[in-house]
Amino acid sequence: MQQSDSKEVIEQKLSFFVEDTPVTETATGSCSLTTINHSRIIKVIGESTNANKVVERVSSREINYILENPLTAPTSNRPVYFFDGTTDTINIRPVTGSQANAYRVEHYVTPNTPNWGYVVVNEKALYNAPTSTNFELHVSEEENLVNKILILAGITIQKPDLQQAGAGQMQITQQQQNS
Repeated sequence: MQQSDSKEVIEQKLSFFVEDTPVTETATGSCSLTTINHSRIIKVIGESTNANKVVERVSSREINYILENPLTAPTSNRPVYFFDGTTDTINIRPVTGSQANAYRVEHYVTPNTPNWGYVVVNEKALYNAPTSTNFELHVSEEENLVNKILILAGITIQKPDLQQAGAGQMQITQQQQNS
């Protein structure tokens, strides 16, 4: 399998977690991301003045050097942004000042934490669907997850045959993927 194929497979699996969220630039050039459930920004795209222009990401260390040099300074045709992780905002340059520009932030959402909800009846835990949260993952990862759960369950309840069944299934799956 070539590296580009691996990248495409990973991107396909992660596409389930991609969202596009509109944000508005303030007069100081910042856009708050506090209302967005994001784990990583993919890209920022202009909507109003910079319609459909991808805003280039630069590091917060690079921005001062970029702004000081007239050849690299951002323009309305080539805007840049840097992420301020401490305040959960992106800062877009150049700052337009008077008018607020609209942008779309394409980002990965953070998946919900899975939870096995249960109620205790006659001293036994019974599954309770309304209080449970399922795993959020690509269909192709379900078999791997089930096999890993089998292995861990076998270790926990001290059933080596269950553990071996999960490990055997993982090997078979891996051999099928490699052929």
